[in-house]
Amino acid sequence: MKLKLTGLLTFLIMFSIQMSTAQESKITGIISDSDAIPISGVTIVVDGTNKGVVSDFDGKYSISAKKGEILKMTFIGMKTQMITIGDSTTIDVTMEEDLESLDAVVVTGYQKIDRKLFTGSAATVKLEDVKLDGIADVSRALQGQVAGVEIQNVSGTFGTAPAIRIRGNASINGANKPLWVIDGVILEDAIELSNEDISSGNLDTILSSSTAGINPDDVETFQVLKDASATALYGARALNGVIVITTKRGKTGKPLVNFSSSLTARAKPNYSQFNYLNSGNELSVYQELYEKGWIDIAGANTASNHGVFSDMFNKISNNEINWGPGGSPNYAYLQRYANANTDWFDVLFKDSFIRTNSFSISSGTDTSRYRASISSIVDEGQTVADNVKNYTANLNADFDLSDKLSIGFKLTGNVRDQRIAASEDRELNALTGVFERNFDINPFNYALYTSRSITPYDEQGNRQFFRRSYAPFNILHEVENNFVDLGLIDLSFQTNFNVKVTNDLNFTTVLNGRWYKSDAIQTVHENSNNAAAYRADGPLIRESNIFLFNDPDAPELQPYSVLPNGGFRKTTNNSLTSYYMRNQFDYSRTFGDSHTVSALLAQEVRSSDRVQEKNDGWGYLFDKGGLILSDPNFIRFLDSRGEEYFDVEETRQRGWGVFSNLAYSYDQKYIVNGTYTYTGDNRTGQSKTARYLPTWNISGAWNMHNESFLENVDWLNLLKLKSTYGLSGSNPFDASAGLIVFGDEPLRPQLGEREVSLLIDQLENGELTFEKLYEWNIGLETAFFNNRLGLELEYYQRKSEDLVGFVETNGVGGEGTKLGNIGDLDREGYEVTLRTVNIETSNFRWTSNFNFSYSESEIKKWESQDRIGDAVSRNGANIVGFPTGALFSVPFAGLDSNGIPTFFGEDGAIIQDLDFQERDDITKFLKYEGPTEPTFFGGFNSNFSYKNLSLNVSLAYRGGNKIRLDDAFQEEYDDYSSLPGDLINRWSLPGDENVTNIPAILSEIVSEGLDNAGLNPYDLYNKSDVRVADGDYVRLRNIKLSYRLPKSLIDRAWLKSATASLSANNLWLIYSDDRLNGIDPEFFQSGGVSLPLTRSYTFTLNFNF
Repeated sequence: MKLKLTGLLTFLIMFSIQMSTAQESKITGIISDSDAIPISGVTIVVDGTNKGVVSDFDGKYSISAKKGEILKMTFIGMKTQMITIGDSTTIDVTMEEDLESLDAVVVTGYQKIDRKLFTGSAATVKLEDVKLDGIADVSRALQGQVAGVEIQNVSGTFGTAPAIRIRGNASINGANKPLWVIDGVILEDAIELSNEDISSGNLDTILSSSTAGINPDDVETFQVLKDASATALYGARALNGVIVITTKRGKTGKPLVNFSSSLTARAKPNYSQFNYLNSGNELSVYQELYEKGWIDIAGANTASNHGVFSDMFNKISNNEINWGPGGSPNYAYLQRYANANTDWFDVLFKDSFIRTNSFSISSGTDTSRYRASISSIVDEGQTVADNVKNYTANLNADFDLSDKLSIGFKLTGNVRDQRIAASEDRELNALTGVFERNFDINPFNYALYTSRSITPYDEQGNRQFFRRSYAPFNILHEVENNFVDLGLIDLSFQTNFNVKVTNDLNFTTVLNGRWYKSDAIQTVHENSNNAAAYRADGPLIRESNIFLFNDPDAPELQPYSVLPNGGFRKTTNNSLTSYYMRNQFDYSRTFGDSHTVSALLAQEVRSSDRVQEKNDGWGYLFDKGGLILSDPNFIRFLDSRGEEYFDVEETRQRGWGVFSNLAYSYDQKYIVNGTYTYTGDNRTGQSKTARYLPTWNISGAWNMHNESFLENVDWLNLLKLKSTYGLSGSNPFDASAGLIVFGDEPLRPQLGEREVSLLIDQLENGELTFEKLYEWNIGLETAFFNNRLGLELEYYQRKSEDLVGFVETNGVGGEGTKLGNIGDLDREGYEVTLRTVNIETSNFRWTSNFNFSYSESEIKKWESQDRIGDAVSRNGANIVGFPTGALFSVPFAGLDSNGIPTFFGEDGAIIQDLDFQERDDITKFLKYEGPTEPTFFGGFNSNFSYKNLSLNVSLAYRGGNKIRLDDAFQEEYDDYSSLPGDLINRWSLPGDENVTNIPAILSEIVSEGLDNAGLNPYDLYNKSDVRVADGDYVRLRNIKLSYRLPKSLIDRAWLKSATASLSANNLWLIYSDDRLNGIDPEFFQSGGVSLPLTRSYTFTLNFNF
């Protein structure tokens, strides 16, 4: 009986074990991301148990679990997956990015801070979400994406930087551009240019972009730091905000290979966008100019420029053609040109492509990770005068040498070859306040401002030459014989040493070195118009040709050429060598469950040496193997003009700083943060008070959603109130407190009188100190309905003090004009960011992002006096009680009975003259138009996705600013330049003054009378209130349609993922002021090397292997 009982019990126990085992199965599968790329390192646990595994390099996992149990899968940056086990033992999982998690960390460059504990104003932008295919410069992708960040594409030429402002201008004469930081190290500018310089079109601007050499596919995120708390650790360099770029690094897992290739086509500009006369209407104006004495046979022979009418007179003088009936112009000859209607945009711009390729490979183990990438851009050029080849390489690696010590390094390189049309740098005409540029062959400006009656080819198909700068000129010939070739190489190396001293304390050392060199060689061929102008010494033009030499040693001689042979080989070489080192301690510890303390203590040193060399290379014979035949008189010619043929500028910048930060959080509800920095710069002189600037910040935040009285509000995910107050500073790059002495050669017209001297450019200025910015910021961050609705509101007040400018003194100290801290500027504004998940289903998702920014400034103190010429110019003036760059106009009173403009002066008096050099009380009768800087701007972005298809639409807008229109109306016109379309409505007969405000074309006699009387009504007309437009615009900046190929297709091609996309950039200027006549409100038509950012279409293929 006992044996039977024992047997029965044994059977029951074994049956129970067998049944229990049968309920538990081995679950296997592969975990991948939305691109079907396997994810290694995913943690898989059976929920409610201690049983767990980690996915391997192939994303594979295997775990034992019972039917009905739940597998919990977690991975940083991905949404947690909860999978209930059913009948299947194979469960493949696709994990989705957790956008909230990716935005949960703020990267300041020095620290990574949990956003919940962050008290400053910052925005995170993932490049993948905003990347503009076909646009090489990653900085342009930020336009319309971040509240408070205003980006203006002043030029689209490769290498030029957009004008970027964070919360408006904080300085009056400073650079007003943000500080760029890449992987924790400040990216020094190769050449230092202000936002005003960036829009100049000068040759240096093609080196102005700090980010042109960065492969967009290497960038992970942008972090925009806006207020004093966010930028505090950058001390005296953070006045204008900071943009932190974090690049991609290697990840643990099997090798992942990515290849992307894109083809971009650009649209040509066309005349339908602009309002200029066609060739037929131009000829009718030329006829009027002829009748009023402006164009005649005598003037045509001596004019610096001439078009078809003057060319006709030259041919009559040379007996090539005859006069018309009764001694009239030969209208039969002119008929061809009246019908020409030359499309210069079609002549100078071309259908071309940009080919972009990028390749990367990354992999890693538990102790080492690496990523390597290369990229190329081959741009055929949008004009007949330009092309670009740009190459980048990047290699980074991280090694965990032990559980206490790790090391990382990064090596980057950029090589560029670029050709552009050559032009001289612009110069400011002190008398008129207008920038002028000799020998400008900018294709866009030439197409817009050259008469359409001029033709590039004659009737036989040969290139036709007219006259420009006293010499024969054909634009196609000139761009082939006058161009700049730029070569650039930029290398940098960075290494990070990280020591885990304790579980709470880390020590980091960052070392960075950079070597940069660019060589720009301008070829001015002996056959070019530029060179020919220096040899144009015909008897009828010799006296007026400014490019000939009036020898002061032989006044009896006629002006003569100092370039009898050859052309110019002008070189501009720039180099930068910089070093950087930072040592940093980071401490973080949580006491109990509620008290968290973090601290940072760091020290850094930096060094930057810049050298620029220029040589004009006179008398270079390109057609004779580079033989040089320089006329020694060219030295005397330059000397008589106060110029040198060779120049070297060297600058050495040294900086040092210590930084500290202390933060405390209680129960993740209440956060207090304080920062103190002490930095110095050698450019601020020897005085300690000038050289070193302590900056500080105090801030706090309240996470109200963690309060017990809100814990049951299920629809509330985030409610955070924060505020900061602090001091930051800046030293304008051209300001120095030290004694500045240059070697100099005084201007001596006589060569024998030349001598070398020392020039005291600036006396020691011990009172000059840093510009300072005191800023208060208050913000509210909210999220509702499971984070489907997010709203951020910010308000700030900024007070800039001790702004640097030139001020007149009594001369007691030895200088009549000196730099001083002479200004104060107040600014306030607010920002709104709204993020929504509008629709979300299993197959369809629609999200949107709207941001709006508003700010206005007022100058509270400014001891320098601007001229009337400044106040009415495009950049405006700086006047107490007005915003920076305030634009004024001369009040237009109408046309008189002769069609001549009149204006309101003081007390309503009618005037026709004004001294643009006047500085006293210049606002007494000028009309204030508004600021030249936008007062509001923002963007709207919508993203739609349906299964494997996605559509992204992005708009940008701005407004509140005023734009001074180009000087288009004159007392006289020539037959070489294009004519504004408004001339159709010009005053022609008495009584027209009642129906039009377009002034008359005066006769030469009347014009001379105005000059003799000292009147300048046409200059005033161009600076009047009728020549001002609103700067408001709304632009459809980007549309992108993408399709991710289904897994069933890519598996056959041994791919992990494949995506095809089609995008359009700068597609449609939805709204702008009609008075701009088609001119892009962002683009500064400054000529030189600047070209507009045109409409483009890009097709991209992206593969992961």
